[in-house]
Amino acid sequence: MIIGITGTMAAGKGVASDYLKTKGFEYFSYSDILRKIAHERGIEPIRQNLQKLGNTIKEEAKNQGILSKKILEAATTSRVVAEGIRNPPETREFRKAKDFHLLAIVAPPAMRYKRILSRGRHGDPATFAAFKRLDASENRGATRGQQVNRCIAMADVVIENTGTIGEFHKKIDDALAAMEGSAQNK
Repeated sequence: MIIGITGTMAAGKGVASDYLKTKGFEYFSYSDILRKIAHERGIEPIRQNLQKLGNTIKEEAKNQGILSKKILEAATTSRVVAEGIRNPPETREFRKAKDFHLLAIVAPPAMRYKRILSRGRHGDPATFAAFKRLDASENRGATRGQQVNRCIAMADVVIENTGTIGEFHKKIDDALAAMEGSAQNK
């Protein structure tokens, strides 16, 4: 089973991935792939640079789903979680694989901004106004290559992450059970 995770910035994609790792899923992150390539190319690994690098890699490969393809090639098990899908071609590349499910994680903007402040990641927006501008840009596809809302619309399951960690884990367990059930019915 391959689970791709998409969703809005700071909605809980990383938390969901970490939880799935405890369930035996091999983990891949689009951001980690891009950070590694950025390091090799001497590029500062901040959000904007990683987005530009992702677009460059896709243009160089003449394949908008190249990062998903790299994950599929690198996977060593049949249980994979790929965190950070931000454009439809990455999803379409995974849909070619057997037993793929797209999970979207969402949460309200104010809650996500609080999470951004608490994680303190270099390059994250420092003000709510800057957060809202970046969020709108990524979600509506104004940033080339970033089409989060389109990916959310393609999701097999959407989880709203607004409660406790325990409640979030329960929602993930329910989604996983539904995905495993649908795989058995195929």
